[in-house]
Amino acid sequence: MKVKVLSRDPRDYLRTRSGDLPKLPRNADPTLHPHAAEREYSAAMNAVKLERVFAKPFVGSLDGHRDGVYVMSTHPKRLPIVISGACDGELKMWNVSSKECMCSAPAHSGFVRGLGINQAGDLLLSVGDDQMVCMWNVEDMLQNPTVSPSTTISSKTLLTGIDYQWGGSSDTFATCGSVVGIWNINRNEPLRTFSWGVDTITSLVFNKVRCH
Repeated sequence: MKVKVLSRDPRDYLRTRSGDLPKLPRNADPTLHPHAAEREYSAAMNAVKLERVFAKPFVGSLDGHRDGVYVMSTHPKRLPIVISGACDGELKMWNVSSKECMCSAPAHSGFVRGLGINQAGDLLLSVGDDQMVCMWNVEDMLQNPTVSPSTTISSKTLLTGIDYQWGGSSDTFATCGSVVGIWNINRNEPLRTFSWGVDTITSLVFNKVRCH
């Protein structure tokens, strides 16, 4: 008959003073790490991060602007078409599929602050620091690498944003800045303006669901 007795020294697990931290039992086996689960979790997270790093999510870049891009807009009918406006007043139209610049034009003196396109996709509006509203024929931009605006309207106030009313036959657009103006593309003056004291409106957008 064999009897095994477990013997523990109280000094290994009892506190010497009441203010001491409780002593925890330690296993000297190097394979039994006290933070094995935490180490496994960290290793799994690092593996996932490395997998994402080497997945190459970067698809491509559209190079050509000499200054920073400030605004962008998409074409409502042609998904690959994207229009961008830069801080130097340059306006570019891109084909995202081929990553090529289809058109480039000096639109404004200073920042291009806002872009708006109608639902039909044939009229593009842009505003800038020069307080000008420029109207562009989208079909001309798709066919010619350099174009000029078909119509320009001079505003009496600072312009920081623009949007076209969503509707198939709509000819109304809105601008914002020191005031919010409601415009008609056939007139050189806003139909109505709204102001809220000294506040400056930086952006606006029409409701595309309740467009009337």
